[in-house]
Parts: sequence; C-alpha cells; structure tokens
Amino acid sequence: MSLPTATLVRVLPALRTGHNQRVYRLSAPLEGSEYVLVSAVPTTPVSKMMGRSDGGPETVIVACDAEGSSAMDRQSVVSALCDTLQGSTDHAAALAKAGYRLEEAPDA
Repeated sequence: MSLPTATLVRVLPALRTGHNQRVYRLSAPLEGSEYVLVSAVPTTPVSKMMGRSDGGPETVIVACDAEGSSAMDRQSVVSALCDTLQGSTDHAAALAKAGYRLEEAPDA
C-alpha cells in the first residue's frame, strides 16, 4: 500500500523572517484539508519564547486554500495539522512525517 501524495501547487514569496512557504495539494485530505501550506523557517524565536522548541529550524504544516491563504494569515499563533518537524527545514521530510509522499507536479 503506497502513501498518499502531496503535489506542489505553488511556491509563495519568502518572508523577511526566512520562511520558505509552499502550497501542496493532498491526494487524501489531512484533517479535512485538501490543501496545506508547508512553512519552513531556519530559526524560530517565537516558538522558543513560548517554550515549544529550542529556537532552531522548524517546519510546520497548516491548512490552507489553493492560493495559500491560511489561518497563519489571520492569527499570530496557529495550530499545526500535525506535529511540527523540529531541527529541519525539509518540506519532504515534514510531509513524510505527516504520512505523505512528495510527488512531482505533472508538466503543464
């Protein structure tokens, strides 16, 4: 049995904080969401201040629409759909931890 897939839909502009953000479409929804925003940041001072991490690299998966609009756009603190991947900014590894295999987008 193969894992459900996550296919890249769009790459969002990098934020000043260093966030590398991409939108993926999931072949099987994650907690009801067909699209997710995977956001990786090299350092997470806010998470460190809140006691959620050591302040190192972290990758988070949150629900979004096909354009990448998410709760992250409207709130200062969001709940991730799954555990964050601490110590890494690897989108494929974060998706694998959530139970998905990264699939290349078909040629347009």
